[in-house]
Amino acid sequence: MFEARKITTFTPPELNENATATQKEMWKIHANNTIKREELLEPNLEAMYEVVMSICVPVLKDQI
Repeated sequence: MFEARKITTFTPPELNENATATQKEMWKIHANNTIKREELLEPNLEAMYEVVMSICVPVLKDQI
């Protein structure tokens, strides 16, 4: 049926070694926000899959 696999991967943006303190803090905030969104994406995709499968007719489920 449904094969569990990780769909998202976080690749941090490059941070210039000469970045200012403000740029470093902005980078941390951006990275944390991206990680949080990706952590929410996985369960949301699983829930969406469950909803779609719950409304599918058996013939269609056999084809998925």
